Amino acid sequence: MNKETYLMLADHIARQFLENPSLDLNELVAQTAREYSMNSEQRNILINEVNRAVFQKLFETHPDKTVEFPIAKPEIVDKLLKGEPVATEKTASFIQEEEINEEDYLLDDLYNPFFETLEKEASAPNLTYEIDVSKTKHIQFQKIANELMQKSEEVQASLMKLATVEQQLREVLAELKSVGLKENELVAILRQNNVPQEAIEYVRRIYSQVQPKPVELKKKASLKDAYEITQLVKKASEQGNATALNSVKKRIAQYDLNSLEQAMLKLGSMNEISGTQWYRLKSEVAKLTGQYSPESTAELLSKVAELADEYIEAEKTFGQFFKIASALKKFVKQNPDFEEYANVYFTKTAKIFKRSMREILARKGCLK
Repeated sequence: MNKETYLMLADHIARQFLENPSLDLNELVAQTAREYSMNSEQRNILINEVNRAVFQKLFETHPDKTVEFPIAKPEIVDKLLKGEPVATEKTASFIQEEEINEEDYLLDDLYNPFFETLEKEASAPNLTYEIDVSKTKHIQFQKIANELMQKSEEVQASLMKLATVEQQLREVLAELKSVGLKENELVAILRQNNVPQEAIEYVRRIYSQVQPKPVELKKKASLKDAYEITQLVKKASEQGNATALNSVKKRIAQYDLNSLEQAMLKLGSMNEISGTQWYRLKSEVAKLTGQYSPESTAELLSKVAELADEYIEAEKTFGQFFKIASALKKFVKQNPDFEEYANVYFTKTAKIFKRSMREILARKGCLK
């Protein structure tokens, strides 16, 4: 959010006042303040903006450095909001150009409470964009515009996250390729995990691009090796010595883990140690050496499904962004007076819009 909300509201009130001199400027401000549930500080900001807007519009046609008009006043606006009687001002008040002090109202800490209220409205669930005749047009416009800016920030975050996700996905798929997992096997597993078809297609495209991760070949374990390692594991476990366990891990890392496990099973030494402890040791060594077991492969496949879900979530965010942009465009088409304001928001989000579209097309295989 930014201070453009106040500028737009003030411009709307100034136009109403100048187009119909019979209207009371204080009443116009009070009506808007009521619609937005403004507090005292927020009303003062709006009053300053309204007086400035009226002054500038009059100054354009009467460049004599002194402009007369009955300015909006905080005390009168407060009375109108409370329903208290207000004496009619018959004499015009004066406002000089130098009396308008930006420091009185262009403060972010004053704007923030009002902007946060609008943000909560804009981010409410099931937000609809159909015209609500019970509210003024500028409230409807600002609600959609605020949602567009909020969603554009979410899209930026999604774009950054998606780049990280894709890099992680490439690394995981390269590891799965190195253990000989075929594309059709990968697809079947993802379908079993209820991964959406669109995400599966995305994963398949990445899988076809990556190269298998190089794996260092380890020596095959003999029965003698299996016996010695079993004894080392038992001794380290009995002592509860972390240094001894690290030494065992280094010894285990010299062998192909699957061949070592097969040798231990054949020897019958697996009964001499805790199965839980062995699988923990095996898993830790596998991660250190880049070796794979059914357990580690399952973990990698689970990671693929998780990353595919991240891709789907990012696409949902993009879709919501495009939907809101379309809603704002439709609103402006129905209300041409807001075109100038809308262009400010479209200009701010144009780069995000283009980048989002390019990212989606690229991931759907439409761009090289």
